[in-house]
Amino acid sequence: MYGLSYSYSPPVDLPAGNEWIIKSADEWVAVLDMIHKPICKPSLALKSSSDGFEYTSFLDKVAGKSGLLFAVKDRTHRFGCFVDGPLTPPQDPTKTSRNYKVPVFFFSLSGACDAPTKIDIPEDRHGVHVAGTQGVVKDNKDLPTANVGIARGHLWLGYGEPGPAADLSSCQQWIPREHLPAGYTGAAINKYDQGTLAQSLNFRCGELEVWHVETGSTGWRSNAAAAHPGLGDRPRGSAGAS
Repeated sequence: MYGLSYSYSPPVDLPAGNEWIIKSADEWVAVLDMIHKPICKPSLALKSSSDGFEYTSFLDKVAGKSGLLFAVKDRTHRFGCFVDGPLTPPQDPTKTSRNYKVPVFFFSLSGACDAPTKIDIPEDRHGVHVAGTQGVVKDNKDLPTANVGIARGHLWLGYGEPGPAADLSSCQQWIPREHLPAGYTGAAINKYDQGTLAQSLNFRCGELEVWHVETGSTGWRSNAAAAHPGLGDRPRGSAGAS
C-alpha cells in the first residue's frame, strides 16, 4: 500500500498501559515510510500526559532537535506532521524566530481519513515560526496568535484569540480544500474553504507526542538515545534494508 522498501520490526517497542497516538507497528511503518529516508529511528521526546503542555517544558525537550514528528489526538481524530529540520527558538525570550523554511508534511491516522494518509502541502507553505518563552507568533494579519506556528499556521500550538493560550493544548489545524486528500471524511469545509484533520478547526488537544526521528543510511546504531520515561527502559526495535 505504501511501497515499503525497508522493514521495521517494529520501530518502537511501546509498553502496555499507556495510550499511544500511533497505536500499532503497521501505523508506525506507514508514517515512517512517508518520510522517504532509508533509516528512521524514532525516540520519544515529549508526551503530554506525562510531561504536560507547558511551553517552557516543551522547548526544553524538543528545541534544537532536527526531525520532529508531531502526533496529535483530538478525541477520535489522530493526525500529525513531520518537520524535517530543527525547532529553533530565538535567543531573546521576548522575540520570535520569525518564519524559517524547513520541509513539512501532514498525515492523518483516523477521523479525517479511514487509513494512514500523507498530506503534502505546497513548498511555499513549508516552515516553522517559534516564539520565545515570553513572546508570541503572529498571524498574517499581525495578530498575536500562538507559541508555535507550523506550515504558516496550518498547525498552531498554544492558539488563542489573542494568543498565546495558557498552554499548548489549545490548538488550531486546517488544510485548504485543494490540498485535502482523496477520501477525506473529516469536518465540513468552512467558509474559508478549509477542512481540518482534527475534529474541529479549533480544538483542545487530548494528547500530544513529539518524536525525534533520526534518519541516515547505514542502519540502526547501538548507542540509541536515552529512553524517555514514557518508554521506560524497554529496548528499541530494529530496522534494516530488505
